[in-house]
Amino acid sequence: MPSPTSLVLLAFLSSALAAPSIVDLHKLFPRQSSDLAVGSDAWKASYPSAQSTPTDIPQAWLDALNTAVAAGKIPNIVPATMTNGWPSYSDGSDPSSAKICHYTVGCVASTDRINAPDGMMGVAQDDGPLAPGVALVDFYNEKNISSTHFYIGSNVVYNVDVMQHAMTVPGQHFAVHTWTHPYMSSLTNAQVVAELGWTMKVIADVNGGKIPAWWRPPYGDVDNRVRAIASEVFGLTTVIWNQDTADWTLGTTGKVADITNNLQGFINGAKSPGLLILEHELYTGCVDAFKSVYPSMVSQGWDMRSIPDLWGENWYKNAVDESSAISNVGIVGSTNVTASAATSASASSVASASSAASSSYSAQASGSVSSTSVSSMSGVSSSVRASSSASARSTSASAFASASAVSSTSGATFGVRTTLGLGAVALVVFIASLA
Repeated sequence: MPSPTSLVLLAFLSSALAAPSIVDLHKLFPRQSSDLAVGSDAWKASYPSAQSTPTDIPQAWLDALNTAVAAGKIPNIVPATMTNGWPSYSDGSDPSSAKICHYTVGCVASTDRINAPDGMMGVAQDDGPLAPGVALVDFYNEKNISSTHFYIGSNVVYNVDVMQHAMTVPGQHFAVHTWTHPYMSSLTNAQVVAELGWTMKVIADVNGGKIPAWWRPPYGDVDNRVRAIASEVFGLTTVIWNQDTADWTLGTTGKVADITNNLQGFINGAKSPGLLILEHELYTGCVDAFKSVYPSMVSQGWDMRSIPDLWGENWYKNAVDESSAISNVGIVGSTNVTASAATSASASSVASASSAASSSYSAQASGSVSSTSVSSMSGVSSSVRASSSASARSTSASAFASASAVSSTSGATFGVRTTLGLGAVALVVFIASLA
């Protein structure tokens, strides 16, 4: 029999975990009907237009937003006005202030992932899925490279076969880069929810129900309000960068040789902090630059990983990585369902924001890129990824399975409030075991 004290603690923590601010992500993103064949016209018609921020917002998402606002989790910050990529606020707020902390003007929040751990390089590309991404993931497959793909949601709809091709290559992780590539700090709260939510949904729909846990703001345009909505409503971790290849200029004045030289310079540089480089799959030249510098990445000893593997964290909110089963447990908050015991989840020491954060480049017309037919390729064992990352996720997977078992025993899925943290969850499970 549990002691009276343990019963009181269990009752208190259980009531806290059941507070209104908790949201089960599986209720926000229910599994798509099997009647909709991915890639079919009917499937494409089930998503918003690619031309503007969606106005059709599921009520469950708005309810989650309203709950977070009512709980004081979302700062009361007015949408920014953007002028040539630079933010200003109608109430006179300073974009660099602690209240706003806009990345474009050099303010980095403690929750931003901007630097990789020493000696590591986060491999990631933005703006896909697009045709050049096919050759990119083929190269990753050849070289056993794990990478994060920050996808534009509307691009997934129109180029879903490119994403499906990437899914056949081991070690490919899919994350959020919004629905239409807007300046996020200029949007209303509901519009921010729409840009993130629809992108999360389409990635999960294509990827077997695995809900994204990471996102990167277009142009690095993020302030504390947008960060909070991403974290408190959807549980997304914000990823930025500390170096910029400027490969997005290839559509205008940029030259592949210049992009290659930029990337080579980063690889030749110091290994502290590690590298989070802004790269894209917009053009064939982007891919060519990465491929040409890859031998130097290897010879100079860079430890190349997908973004979550840099910190040994889960790839998705409800799954450890691409090969693991989906868990019953859904969490909203900046903490994933299980934190790896192998590596601290906090980012390494933060350097000054790259001046390239203020660079403004034109997003491609999401719906205008024709889908590219690609052939399926047989998968290779995911053991080719860094053993330390696999070990970290293995620890995470065990805890993940335990959490699922607890959830199944109680007959209901549950969410964990970030403010209580994983320690409180562990205490609840421990006390419950006494009964």
